[in-house]
Amino acid sequence: NTGTMHILSVSGLHVGILFIILDWLMRFVPYFKINRPRNKLMKALLIVFIIWFYACITGLSPSVSRSAVMFSFLIFGRLGTRYVNSFNILACSAIPLLVVNPFMVTQVGFQLSYLAILGILTFQPPLSKLFVPNTLVGKYLWSLGTVSVGAQLGTVPVTILYFHQFPNYFLLSNILAIPISFVVLIAGIMFFALSFIPQINFITGWLLEFSMKALNYVVVLVDKIPGALADNLFITIPETILFYIILFFAGTFIFLKNKKYILYMTALTCLLFVSVGIRKYFHVQQEEVGIYSLPKSFAIAEIHGLQAKIYSPDSLNIESPDFTYHIQNDLISKGIKKYEFIRLEDMRSETLSYQNYFLIDTILFYTIDKKFEHPETAVVQVDYIIVMNNPYLKINEVKEYFPESALIFSSSNNYRSLNYWRNYCDEHATKYHDMKRDGYLSVRN
Repeated sequence: NTGTMHILSVSGLHVGILFIILDWLMRFVPYFKINRPRNKLMKALLIVFIIWFYACITGLSPSVSRSAVMFSFLIFGRLGTRYVNSFNILACSAIPLLVVNPFMVTQVGFQLSYLAILGILTFQPPLSKLFVPNTLVGKYLWSLGTVSVGAQLGTVPVTILYFHQFPNYFLLSNILAIPISFVVLIAGIMFFALSFIPQINFITGWLLEFSMKALNYVVVLVDKIPGALADNLFITIPETILFYIILFFAGTFIFLKNKKYILYMTALTCLLFVSVGIRKYFHVQQEEVGIYSLPKSFAIAEIHGLQAKIYSPDSLNIESPDFTYHIQNDLISKGIKKYEFIRLEDMRSETLSYQNYFLIDTILFYTIDKKFEHPETAVVQVDYIIVMNNPYLKINEVKEYFPESALIFSSSNNYRSLNYWRNYCDEHATKYHDMKRDGYLSVRN
């Protein structure tokens, strides 16, 4: 929510901090002060070994692996006198990782890690030249701020695509949290390295605890500021690609200084706004009723424009894991920002007197959850019959009373029952939908 996940979790940032610490400490070792090829090589090997040891004990996540490979290239590249190109190092670092695991390119962490560094390398240098502070503290804060902005520019389209949110105060949280994380890492290294000296270990332990509490306090404080998070954002994959093409032309303009790229950026930005505008227009006009498959249950969404009513046998709310992981993302993609949660039991008593019936919009549903009981009234034209909780069911009896109704098998039924019912429906040309196998069903669009 605050744009500090790369600080709170083990990431490439910590590998970079570790490299700075090791490079600084090596200056005090007499052996490494000697300016000879052999001494330089030993220093490089030692730093690379410690970085990879750190990467291994922290789980070799994509961001840490990327940083470890990058710094390995950078360290050995500095042994010579040739210029080390950061973009080449970034590209080369991806090759060994993808050779080991080609599917790593589909991981969100891998994408965010490389896009963040690409954004920093592209946009941080020109941003840092826009303003040159006079004080040392000002230069540090400005440099930290431009790095954070560059990283956000590189990752914002993917962040919105996957997480549907954007931290508005990322600049403030990063400026406050990154220096504290530097202290946390140093204190952590000292705590373990000097654990055999009780007197010193007490001081480093206190420093580690204090700095971690300070880091958590800063993050929580920023998170509580009104408007800290813009959520329920949505962007399609084509729009994400278009966004990155715009950023590509922006970076190209920075390096080549050719004004034609500004025209390209302007035209593509207009196209992006048109795409978003058309999508929002259709969202306002939409009318839909759909059924979502939940673990051991189901939910029905009645959508009118930008509002939705969510009906479920269970007590769903906006904090429910079933809603968060199985429903919310789809509703966000449809522009829904207002939800109303209704239990089917409460809704039945308001619409029809029969316990197994409920009416949503103009669609009549009938539920079978234990055993099919013959309706006491005359045959009613039901649109859909929802079968749940493995009831004792003979489909031919059901079709006697509801000949035109389609069957919906919820995810609460076991595979044995589902296989039996599916085979029967296939043999007798009965319309059905298996939610465990087929997922979401739109019953009116």
